[in-house]
Amino acid sequence: MFYFALFIGILIGGEIVLVPALYSAFATNLSVWTVIGISLLATIVADSAWYSIGRFVPYERVTRLPLIRTQKQRIDTFGSFFDVHAGRIIFTSKFIYGTRVAVQLSSGIRDIEYLRFIVPSVSGTFLLTAILAGIIWFTRTSLGSLEGNTYYIHITFAVVVALIVILHILAQKVISRFWSLN
Repeated sequence: MFYFALFIGILIGGEIVLVPALYSAFATNLSVWTVIGISLLATIVADSAWYSIGRFVPYERVTRLPLIRTQKQRIDTFGSFFDVHAGRIIFTSKFIYGTRVAVQLSSGIRDIEYLRFIVPSVSGTFLLTAILAGIIWFTRTSLGSLEGNTYYIHITFAVVVALIVILHILAQKVISRFWSLN
């Protein structure tokens, strides 16, 4: 039952559901490899569904959606950039929360070949899953045994936060530079 719930959770909620699922797998007798396999399968299904919507629903209909209607000019501008860097954008979207559906829809709208879409999507999901599993495995010790390691945990957390902030700033600069050119 857990695995079915995991599949539905990732299908609807995306890769963010992996954190508690992987923690549960490491903390109990659930198979970590099965959790990883289910996450990849659910990601392929969900990504393919959003890609298909973008590919087969007319662009005019998609741009009539309230959220997208206000961003139509930016989406059009982003399109040419997306055509050139699709693989990198699809791969990177797995690591930037909130970009998943937009990138998948854009892939379909821009008629990116399915194989060119799904390979970076699954690769990004696999890497994200491996990173999360590594972090959870590394930190799975009980709170009692962490007493002497709090310094290292703070340093590790600070490094992760610093990397996220740096990547966020770089992404903002690249995006703002591209939009200022058009």
